[in-house]
Amino acid sequence: VGCKKMRVLCLHGFDTNAYIMEMQVGMSVLGKKPLWDMFDLVFVDAPNRTADESTVDDIVRTAFGPQDPAVGYRKWWSCRNGAYDGMEASLRSVARTIAERGPFDGVCGFSQGGTLALHLIADQLRRRDDPAYAAVSGPFPPSQFTFGIVFSARVPQVPSRGVELYPCRGAGAGRAPGCVYRDFPVFGLAQADDVNVPSSMTRAAVDFFADGLYIENERGGHKVGQVDEGFVQVVEFFERAAQGQTADGAERRYRRYGCCF
Repeated sequence: VGCKKMRVLCLHGFDTNAYIMEMQVGMSVLGKKPLWDMFDLVFVDAPNRTADESTVDDIVRTAFGPQDPAVGYRKWWSCRNGAYDGMEASLRSVARTIAERGPFDGVCGFSQGGTLALHLIADQLRRRDDPAYAAVSGPFPPSQFTFGIVFSARVPQVPSRGVELYPCRGAGAGRAPGCVYRDFPVFGLAQADDVNVPSSMTRAAVDFFADGLYIENERGGHKVGQVDEGFVQVVEFFERAAQGQTADGAERRYRRYGCCF
């Protein structure tokens, strides 16, 4: 693809950090040509440090070795009493990153970072298309994403400004007309044997987007994965994103993302 690289903000998973996420992405589907050549990836650390590093998964510590003592392991929030403790600090941190290192074309996240990415996307679309939500959400973010990438992630379970960004739907409802974000491409990848975030949750997250692509590997567990089957589809998906097109080939409406409420 002979065009300018797409700049992507990358958000790591729970109890890891930007360095670990960079290693994970390098070994994933995004690290495979021609995709690797399409992106300018920017990895950032969450502002909340893991206080007790003995709680970090042994697999993470074994696979990636000792971490920079100044960084340690990080998280975007901790779940306490039905709330995301640390979420506001993370949103402020991301806003600073966008202002200082943006603009970004896309946002990518793994696990908890994927949930944060889904929050940022839905918040952006609601701000643009729901005047009542925008009125209580403060000024627009300094950058606007045009696509998203989520690995083994679930939708946010805590409302934003009192609004459910991903309204609950009945089992098997599919792309219900009342709660689909249109004209915003999201690629989701998960593994069927993931016991941390069941693949059905990632599928459900991507299903909120009319222009979404979901791929599921049979094996691999909880990780930033490769693609066992369907790599050509993934390449075509990002070629369309680079050209500002939706899945049907129509030009994407950058000025207004149609969001049905």
